[in-house]
Amino acid sequence: MFMFSLAHLTIVGLSLVGFSIASYIYHRKRAAEHLLCPFNGDCDSVVHSEYAFFFTVPVEVWGMLYYVGIALAYFLLTLLPSFASPFVFFMLLGVTITAFLFSLYLTFIQAFTLHEWCTWCLFSAGLCTIILPFSFFGLPFSLSDLLVANHNLIFALHLLAVALGLGGATITDIFFFKFLKDFRISKTEAATLHMLSQIIWFALGFIILTGGGLYVPEADALRASPKFLAKLVIVLVLLVNGAFLNLLISPKLVRISFGSTHAHASHELRRLRRFAFALGAISLTSWYATFFVAMLGARGSFSMLLGGYALLYSLRLPSVNFLNTDLLLPPISGKNKPRHCSGFIVSDLYLLRRRICLPLLLRCFFLASFCFLFILILYIILLFLSTIIRL
Repeated sequence: MFMFSLAHLTIVGLSLVGFSIASYIYHRKRAAEHLLCPFNGDCDSVVHSEYAFFFTVPVEVWGMLYYVGIALAYFLLTLLPSFASPFVFFMLLGVTITAFLFSLYLTFIQAFTLHEWCTWCLFSAGLCTIILPFSFFGLPFSLSDLLVANHNLIFALHLLAVALGLGGATITDIFFFKFLKDFRISKTEAATLHMLSQIIWFALGFIILTGGGLYVPEADALRASPKFLAKLVIVLVLLVNGAFLNLLISPKLVRISFGSTHAHASHELRRLRRFAFALGAISLTSWYATFFVAMLGARGSFSMLLGGYALLYSLRLPSVNFLNTDLLLPPISGKNKPRHCSGFIVSDLYLLRRRICLPLLLRCFFLASFCFLFILILYIILLFLSTIIRL
């Protein structure tokens, strides 16, 4: 009992530190004051970017709500142990894991989209990471018992996340093709795509969270399940593809449309447009494949399920190529002529490779490495939890 109380009080202390950081950012932003950023960070650029809002609510407000919520909950549980129930700890654990995944998402954006670091944001992400193991150590109940007791709720949330992601991906795909037909993305269109992107990331995070909750109690059986393995591959494709599309390609298209200063390459907009169409097709196909696999039950082998996934994408690809042809583009005139970006225009192949392709390839390499590391961490956590349950 003492160890549980010690873990709970540790979480309370860490949460108060996190609340202080989030509150500092909030009050500085509200007063339009400069944020002191240790270790040569650029906190102002990060906290005033479009990614500083999630569902139109400032990220620091979400942080304040999270930290004060779990601080009060664990403090009350320490003072009044009689209120400790499996459902309460299940909800607290779910919120803590969600905060951890959200902090990874924000760190990912700083690294690969903004290319700027907010030291206070990294401190907050570190606190979320430290709080996570303490929330496991402070469980007075078996993790397996918690997950089994709430299996129906987890499964319902899992299906809801699939439905939300499927609907969001479908609408995003339609809007993306529509917005890119004139080689421009307006501010209203960019805001719409940004909101849809957040919905999709929210759904994908809930799929990972609830999928882990369904996996841990039945790890041995699911590892031998073709349906689970096929769904795992498709979700990994969604994760990597979504990172490339929403955090690399889309922001660059928006910057070009708004005439932001950057190194311009010949036919850059057309090339990015093709990438966007292809990745959009992979996203939509993967979401529908996830839905179909979830509805199949235990039928079908692993190779058959992945073959169906590949077939679904091959059927989707011709329509993407048709939409991307010049036949469907409006005639180039003064009204819809693509904007030229400020900076130099690269026409020489050598300069193109040195100044444009190489940095993009390096960013793609680091992006893929980050995704691989994230997937590896999730796998190790799930393997660790399943091992504890078996012991």
